[in-house]
Amino acid sequence: MSKKIWLAGLMAVALAGTALTASADDSQAPAGDNDQPGMGQGMCGGMMGGGRLEKMKEKLGLADGQVSQLKGLFKSQGKTMKPLRDQLKIDMDTLQQKVDQKASDGDLRKLLDKLDAESREMQAGREKMKAQLRSILTPTQQAKFVLGMRGKGMQMMKKWREHRKEKGGSSN
Repeated sequence: MSKKIWLAGLMAVALAGTALTASADDSQAPAGDNDQPGMGQGMCGGMMGGGRLEKMKEKLGLADGQVSQLKGLFKSQGKTMKPLRDQLKIDMDTLQQKVDQKASDGDLRKLLDKLDAESREMQAGREKMKAQLRSILTPTQQAKFVLGMRGKGMQMMKKWREHRKEKGGSSN
């Protein structure tokens, strides 16, 4: 059970950054009921899908120039991070399979080390994006953005657990 708790924690950390690295293409996803600034549909919907950039503009009080800069930033970041997010998902699924198959500690360690490296790379991408956001947003806008992000990692983890449950996997 402790392995699965650790796995869930690792996945929560990995998924928490996906909201910051998803695509900015407004046409990709339908609007959801989430009214938090900058929040999309998790991994699938994209951060700015379904008019999210417009909601963000309203919530943060963005100027048109800022909207344009952010759209470019989110699109670039999404393209850059997509291969890593895709590989992380594959590796997490592989890890779940290995745990279910009671793989050797050596096999699990190799995969965990790979996941750790991917997590560090995702973190580096998030830090780079954070620095770019700071150069675009005012301190007040940054604060509103951060408050809008609060709690999203846990919500995304809950959605992941539901997804795993639907697929017949275990989330505990």
